[in-house]
Amino acid sequence: MVFILKAFLLLLLIKLLVGSTCVILSKYGFINSVKNGDNLTSWLSEVSTIRFFVEVVILAPLLEEFCFRGITQSNSTVLIYSSITFLYLFSCRLNGVNFYEFHLKSILILLVSVTLCIIFKDEIISTFLTINASTISRIFLVYLSSIFFALWHYNNYNFANVNFQTKVLTLLPHFLSGLIFSWFAIKYGIKWSLSAHIFNNFIAVIITLIIA
Repeated sequence: MVFILKAFLLLLLIKLLVGSTCVILSKYGFINSVKNGDNLTSWLSEVSTIRFFVEVVILAPLLEEFCFRGITQSNSTVLIYSSITFLYLFSCRLNGVNFYEFHLKSILILLVSVTLCIIFKDEIISTFLTINASTISRIFLVYLSSIFFALWHYNNYNFANVNFQTKVLTLLPHFLSGLIFSWFAIKYGIKWSLSAHIFNNFIAVIITLIIA
């Protein structure tokens, strides 16, 4: 728990440094100001506080940890759950389906994801166990998954009419968070990266609700 607290404080410090840097760069015109994405804004206005809390603090960390950090594990069961979550989330995103809600489309996507992962179970496990057995390939996988984790949050912002460096700096905290959560997952197991992710989102939700 002391380790988790220290790492979370490090993550908070990184976010503050990146945020301060963005304020300074924005003042001198190097980057543009960024607002929350239209989808996020409309979603916040439509859902209840309880649903907002459950989805952001519990469901989002659970799905994202299995999707982006599960692949770094050496547990066969976690690897299968991770693969199912990855297929489900990205298939929903590509088809414009709300992955938090169970309806016909999301259920069909989930069933297809589960079926494919069962069919290719041995290949999936063998591939990721081989990757994670090598330090270099595992590090590469961590960085790659952290990049995808940052891009996963792209729709949280309205990037219309902003330059490239603005996008990079805005998504940078998510990338760094991905690296730290991966560190948790590899060092102590996915349950600890999940705990840290929940705690991180809990703080963000509390601040959002106070501001709102």
